Amino acid sequence: MKKWFLPLLLLTLLISPIVYGHTPLGTDGENNSIENAVEISTPTKSWTVYRELHEVSEVEYFKLHLKVGERLKFSIYTPRNQEGSFVPSAVVMWPGIVGGDAPSFVEIPLGHGAKLIEGVRPPAPRYEPFTPTSYHFVVDYDQPVQKEDDYYIAVFSSNTQGKYGIAVGYVEEFTALEWLKIPLDLIGIHLWEGESLMLVFLPLAASIIVGVAIMVKRFGIGWGLVSLVGSIAGFLYIGSGLMTLTQLVLAVSGAIYDATIIITIVFTIVPILLGFLILRQVASPKKPITTGSRVVLIILGVIGFVFWAGLLMGPVLTLFAAALPAYSSEQFVGWDKVS
Repeated sequence: MKKWFLPLLLLTLLISPIVYGHTPLGTDGENNSIENAVEISTPTKSWTVYRELHEVSEVEYFKLHLKVGERLKFSIYTPRNQEGSFVPSAVVMWPGIVGGDAPSFVEIPLGHGAKLIEGVRPPAPRYEPFTPTSYHFVVDYDQPVQKEDDYYIAVFSSNTQGKYGIAVGYVEEFTALEWLKIPLDLIGIHLWEGESLMLVFLPLAASIIVGVAIMVKRFGIGWGLVSLVGSIAGFLYIGSGLMTLTQLVLAVSGAIYDATIIITIVFTIVPILLGFLILRQVASPKKPITTGSRVVLIILGVIGFVFWAGLLMGPVLTLFAAALPAYSSEQFVGWDKVS
């Protein structure tokens, strides 16, 4: 392995705890009433929900069961390209809260009080390094809980409709499955923001097309199976890094960002470097793969999962290539096994 890799890995592990990262939470159905409020399980864990208000004065409700010593913490934000006239507000509700001023169209559960938190659009969006993207955070709320009970958040807009996200909780943690799914979740997030499918996948498609063209020009079409599968995996790694780079460039334009941008840079550079390391192991179609190369491919495949390289398919193909038997590359169809 290259000398640069271990420092990059250590840097990522050191920075990760300070990154403001939320786990995407899928929601099904309508939540336009208290009875159908989206219930946030494990409400202290950092979750984020991507929603849209389709009508003026439409209200969406969220429910959290909190205990003494925990905090009701949430933020509401809009995509960077969302019209400035759309600024959602919130109403928080729990027994004994003092505030009032909730709009008449917001439902308040029996025995609960309510407090209006008006949204304010900041002058510039704030960069979010995990996605990566930038958002206008219009509401930030953090209140210690004094009594165990059901707490509600109502999100609405009195002027216009639009897309919004709500991030709740403050314990930043991921299960292994949640971590592995993030590259796929990010695609959905960028589409929710209004980006086209072409823009999202263009860097990945360009990496594969250009990479295959270079390989064909250099080696012809007589690839062995290991070389073919491994090369595609390498191009997927490189393409996913370029996808992150594209989103980084779009997100920082006119946005406020800080040192956490380093985490995005690491998740851009590492997949690209891993991709080139994979290609070094497999991009010699005229030579059978060695045992040492297989071990390296296994390591690169596992690391690829950690750094979201290749949209999951890249690491899977890398491990698959490491397990394939060696074939000669005399012809693309009907490979002759090397004895």
